[in-house]
Amino acid sequence: MRMVIVAAVFAVVLLTAFSLGIATTVGERVVEKGVPTEVAIRDGTLLVNGNPFIVKGVTYSGVPIGEDPRDKHCPTCLSEDTYMHDLALMKAGGVNTVRILDPANPENTRKFLDAAYAHGIMAIIGTSGPVKEDASLPGVREHSTEGMLDVVKTYKDHPAVLMWMYGNEVNFWYPKDANVDDWYTLLDETAAAVKKEDPLHPVITGNNDLLNLDGVRTVRNVDVYGSNQYSLNDGSWNWFFTTYDQSAIGLPLMLTEFGADSWNSEKSAEDEASQARILSASWNSTKGRPGFIGAIAFEWADEWWKSENPEKRNCERDWQPFDSASLPDKWFSEECFGLVRMQENTNERVPKLAYYELQKEWVVPDQGSAPTISLVEISGKEVNAIVATYGGAAADVTLRYKGLLEDWKETPMRRDGFTYAAEISHVTPPLSYRIVAADEYGTRTKEGTVIV
Repeated sequence: MRMVIVAAVFAVVLLTAFSLGIATTVGERVVEKGVPTEVAIRDGTLLVNGNPFIVKGVTYSGVPIGEDPRDKHCPTCLSEDTYMHDLALMKAGGVNTVRILDPANPENTRKFLDAAYAHGIMAIIGTSGPVKEDASLPGVREHSTEGMLDVVKTYKDHPAVLMWMYGNEVNFWYPKDANVDDWYTLLDETAAAVKKEDPLHPVITGNNDLLNLDGVRTVRNVDVYGSNQYSLNDGSWNWFFTTYDQSAIGLPLMLTEFGADSWNSEKSAEDEASQARILSASWNSTKGRPGFIGAIAFEWADEWWKSENPEKRNCERDWQPFDSASLPDKWFSEECFGLVRMQENTNERVPKLAYYELQKEWVVPDQGSAPTISLVEISGKEVNAIVATYGGAAADVTLRYKGLLEDWKETPMRRDGFTYAAEISHVTPPLSYRIVAADEYGTRTKEGTVIV
């Protein structure tokens, strides 16, 4: 019999507490129904529960190998088996925010938000907006606004919500024969409707680059200007911030996407070093900028589904960006922008060099950087745990366990990537366990009891 403590017992406890309208403690934070986190923007600074907050984020879909999120019936998209591994690695990497657009399954999404919040991770959530549609059409406007409001109504009471995002690169993909100004009037109207439904969370949009700033200036109900920016991957961001400051838009600024892929199409070879250099230089160029409230790396994991066959990794060139000098090989390889790669046949996440470069920027060693233990599993006579560490170095991991009639026993856990495993002898149910993971930055423990 296989027991997934986090994915089974954890979920049942959460759902029971939510149905009763009470608070419950999961992981390290309390998740309480109907009590959203206090989020505010004052003097160009993002505040969470009154404390300054810089977004260190990733875009996230949780799609495993072989699945396509465009399939509304995707059976394993945003599944606990996938996101519990991901959240453990995110936390170890210093990620404090995920961006989720167009959530398809409210039940799965809410469970994910529960788990993210328990890991200390907030969420920017919303919809892509009317991509490739003419926003002058009444039906398009109504459908798009209703879709965004449905998301707000569904999740506005969840404490993991940081802000709402409406629109992702709508200006870039806007029909050439239509007037993009119609998009900005729709953006303003929808943002106003969102704030009326939920006045407690800021609203952001993801504009492409610094295009169509005249349209942006007409918008009054958006709180943060978001820019998806890929044309500055040499790390020279001064012109970007100067241009934005001179635009007199006056909103706090966030990079709603930045990044590079890890594939060199000219050489048909991996190029993790260039990806890591680009992301590190880009992040460092944002430090200390007045009114800058954070950035979201695109993307958390490679997205195999963007190729013709989601079962196979295919990173060959997709298209040239409008600034052909923005990437080392001058090509976007959409499938391979991830900070982590997906291991074929196992779907295990393997951090790339870029993950560790951002970890150096986003995590301060000796301050909460002890090993992270997540997703404890017991299958037969084997106990497995996911353990993530600062810098990816091995940790000393020990398992102590006992049965109802037996004394405590102790055994070291062997390492295989981020998974640590140990064999256990027969015990009388229930099984009590205590896992201890230690490295130079500290010690973390995780314990529980389960019937096997």
